[in-house]
Amino acid sequence: DGAGGDGEMPSEEKLLDAMQRLNGALQVEETRFLSQLGIRLRGGRVAFLNALHLALRQNVLNALVDAEAKRAAHQWKVLQSHRQNTEKEFIEMVQRHTSDTGRAKMLAELFFDSLAREWLDG
Repeated sequence: DGAGGDGEMPSEEKLLDAMQRLNGALQVEETRFLSQLGIRLRGGRVAFLNALHLALRQNVLNALVDAEAKRAAHQWKVLQSHRQNTEKEFIEMVQRHTSDTGRAKMLAELFFDSLAREWLDG
């Protein structure tokens, strides 16, 4: 759905729809409960909705920052793993006194392909 804590931003349409439903629900509750007691929201409904909207944006920002940090940490871990695997392969090649330049070239290409796929493309 995009809002389930997976770090994805909900679409503008979903956010607008949610805000419109919230405004409607707030208006109903204000009419049903608060106005019977002669109480109004401080600053009116608009001020309350603005504060709520600010809190919503802050929560979305925090979720996106967390998701980005997790993505970067995962990519760093994958990059380190690829680096270790490449070093191991090169060391094994040297230990076998292999001068197979084709294999070395293929290994380098695989490393840079995985680097581009995992690190740069995300």
